[in-house]
Amino acid sequence: SDAQLDAFEEFVRTSATKYDGMTLAETVRTDEAFHVKLAELSGNAEMLDLIRSINARIRFVRGIDIMRRIPVFVDEHAGIMAALRARDAARCDALMRGHIERRLDQIVDVVKEGVVNIYVAPQLGEKPAVATMPYAVFRPPRPIRVMILSPASPQSC
Repeated sequence: SDAQLDAFEEFVRTSATKYDGMTLAETVRTDEAFHVKLAELSGNAEMLDLIRSINARIRFVRGIDIMRRIPVFVDEHAGIMAALRARDAARCDALMRGHIERRLDQIVDVVKEGVVNIYVAPQLGEKPAVATMPYAVFRPPRPIRVMILSPASPQSC
């Protein structure tokens, strides 16, 4: 409905102006809220549950580099909002696919950065950057090898 789009558009616009003053945890929560609110617009309870589940599983990865990606995802979120407002399903689909696919292309590097941040920073006498997040961070007792499997080929880091 127009009222739902108005509320979502207000959220997108307000969020875009507040990111500069947000902490890492606030930025992650706000980015997650964008995806949840977008799924809520669909009226599809299964999609909403799926988005919430994905958010919970990728929170750590999202938090690794979100602060330097703010300008990119703010623009992408605004574009998706504009496509929704125009009720241009094809454009909205293309923008959302691009938003997701670009992130998937970066995921191996982000995971590598996260692993380095967890294991190398403490050895240098520094706190890992993710330590500011209020979420639990799994710290195995010994180094682990991370395997990322894709349909094309497995990659390890």
